[in-house]
Amino acid sequence: MGLQQRSAIGIAPGTARQYFDVIRQAWTDLGWRPDSNGTDTLAGFATTDGYTFVVRDAELQPNGLSITAASPCFPDTNRGGDLPVQPTEIKHP
Repeated sequence: MGLQQRSAIGIAPGTARQYFDVIRQAWTDLGWRPDSNGTDTLAGFATTDGYTFVVRDAELQPNGLSITAASPCFPDTNRGGDLPVQPTEIKHP
């Protein structure tokens, strides 16, 4: 399963940089750790519980802005054999 990347919808042309800076600052203000490999168009952050977020400015298309995220692996509990038992369904309230 691949990650999907989509441009932000509803921002005016030429404002992606402004939103990139706002998002990067908001994530910093939340105490998320910035990735040291960030650039002026790419910023990655990690939360204290292992989630990662990346914001990209204009890399996918002109005036584009994208945000991708990844979750940590499921805990290695309830092992069955050599592989951890992964949930087959995640119920949402």
